[in-house]
Amino acid sequence: MHARNIAYRDLKPENLLLDNDGYIKVVDFGFAKRLRAGAKTQTLCGTPEYLSPELVLSQGHNKCVDYWAFGVLVFELLYGETPFVDEDQSKIFKHIVHSNRVLGRRLTAARLPSAAKDLIRRLLCKN
Repeated sequence: MHARNIAYRDLKPENLLLDNDGYIKVVDFGFAKRLRAGAKTQTLCGTPEYLSPELVLSQGHNKCVDYWAFGVLVFELLYGETPFVDEDQSKIFKHIVHSNRVLGRRLTAARLPSAAKDLIRRLLCKN
């Protein structure tokens, strides 16, 4: 998708299925959008816990939001919940905006291999 300048914008476990051979298939392209190279879009869409800081702050975004969502997905698959989980949606957004602090605490407490923590830190990077 990214090679074709498409931002998926809704990566989460519910949108990943396994085929008969065990390969992952991405489904539900309702939020996917083709972007011109270097262009940003302003649409607020996606699942709250998987949104990147630029989406939450309405700063415009590109396909890099998918890398952020992939980091959240990896954390959830390894830890059992997303790094920014909260029952209050506004608190989820605050956790995302302050992700460096929140993620630092969560990864320190998580019993994950150091390579997994490093991957998550690199994917959940605001830059």
